[in-house]
Amino acid sequence: VKKIINEFDLITVNNKKVSESPNSFSLLVPPHGGSLVEQIESSDIFDELPNMKKVKVGLRELIDAEQIAIGTYSPLKGFMTRNDLDAVLKSNCLSSGIIWTLPIILQLPKEVVNELRNEEKVALTDSKGEVFSILTISDIYSPNLEEVALKWFGTGSVKHPGVKKLFSSGDYFVAGETNLVKKIASPFGEFEFSPKILRDIFNKKGWSRIVGFHSRNVVHRVHEYIQHKALEITHADGLLISPVTGPKKSGDFNTATILNSYELLIEKGFFPARKVILGAFSTYSRYSGPRESVFTALCRKNMGCSHFIVGRDHTGLDGYYSDYESQDIFEN
Repeated sequence: VKKIINEFDLITVNNKKVSESPNSFSLLVPPHGGSLVEQIESSDIFDELPNMKKVKVGLRELIDAEQIAIGTYSPLKGFMTRNDLDAVLKSNCLSSGIIWTLPIILQLPKEVVNELRNEEKVALTDSKGEVFSILTISDIYSPNLEEVALKWFGTGSVKHPGVKKLFSSGDYFVAGETNLVKKIASPFGEFEFSPKILRDIFNKKGWSRIVGFHSRNVVHRVHEYIQHKALEITHADGLLISPVTGPKKSGDFNTATILNSYELLIEKGFFPARKVILGAFSTYSRYSGPRESVFTALCRKNMGCSHFIVGRDHTGLDGYYSDYESQDIFEN
């Protein structure tokens, strides 16, 4: 990252030197909701951890807590309250009225929830007890999971992997703000830039019009074509290719293979020189179709993208969503 930024230290835009800080001078689209969330714990938290209640969660939940804290899910500051979840499922907006389409929830079983209290601060850990985030609880509730599934995924069938996870992850939802203690170790960390760092890179390059591309597949000819076409018709300064690096379902493409395929095309000159950033997104697919397509776009908006490519059956699952349902939702 330092190498990329230093390369563009002398770039100027309209005779103004691009600032070292993404907040003081920027031509980029504002983050969703107006400001980028950043909730990182100070080192003082380590003095509190020995006496803090620990809650063991899965990798997906740790990923969500991290992405909330570094601003990828802005304006969310934590896992959703009942009011926000109800509003999102009903109207594709948060209770504040800001557009948001995908539930971001922390599900826990009854035996764990029985030990928790509102306004309590707890540490979220992995299976080994290592602390990654701090959750300040603001709401504990038990929704009707069948209703949530139908509104969220459009089906109640456990053959859908998103529904299966929903029904097997616990009857209670725990809401509250999350602060990051430690980033999750990743073999793809060199590609996983935070929204703040990506915005700084774009500012250094003098970019203001950036096309975002979300993918969980290896690159193929049609993807290459629509990426080139998007650069052309939007007159964009650059393209952010942003593959998913988090957990996948059986049968999905291997993350290293996806990244290697794009690296090869970039190195061999199949994309315009100095016009592409390969910046992966540590998240996982909910296979939510239209709702998730908007979510993936909003996350890239927070990364600094002004435009976004929505593919056929984007973030969908065969047999559950029509080919262009994920595009149609943007019209509304």
